[in-house]
Amino acid sequence: DLYIDGKKIIVIEREENKILKSDSGEIFLEEGMHRIRVRYAESRRHFEMKLMWIRPDKENKEVIPFEVLYQK
Repeated sequence: DLYIDGKKIIVIEREENKILKSDSGEIFLEEGMHRIRVRYAESRRHFEMKLMWIRPDKENKEVIPFEVLYQK
């Protein structure tokens, strides 16, 4: 599951390490820092998650670069 500033954006339905449904979501963010939390379960299978954004000066989605993320 993906939460931004405490708001659930994406819910991933799973059962015994099997993904039943994956989803995507969108949220408009003001400039500044935002709390991002990802909740997941480990699995022996390969899963992928991409956190993407559209910059104000761009038109297409791109993966958020690591350099702009802050981790405590």
